[in-house]
Amino acid sequence: MNSLGVDAERQMGIIGMKINKGVTLYDDAAAAIKTSGLIGDKYVKIDPGGSGEVLKPGSFIMQTSVPIDIEDLIGKYAFGDVKKEPEKSPAKSTK
Repeated sequence: MNSLGVDAERQMGIIGMKINKGVTLYDDAAAAIKTSGLIGDKYVKIDPGGSGEVLKPGSFIMQTSVPIDIEDLIGKYAFGDVKKEPEKSPAKSTK
C-alpha cells in the first residue's frame, strides 16, 4: 500500500495503492480488508468486477465491506462477553 488516510469531508477511510499494469478493474469492483490466518497480517482483497466500465488511474472502488475484528471476537469468547441466543421453546400442540 502506498498510503492510508481519512477523508474528513466524506467521513471515510482512504487507501491509496498501485495496481500492476495489465490488471483490469471495473466500476463494480469490490474491496475488503482481510486477515491472513487467525491473528495474522491484514491485506486488501479486491474482486475486480467485470460488468461496467474499466476504472481509470485515480479512480475509487466504492463497494467495500467492513472487516470482522477477529482479535476482538476471540477476546469476547475467551472472557464470556458473547451473548448467547435464548433457547427456543418447542412448539406446543393444540390438540
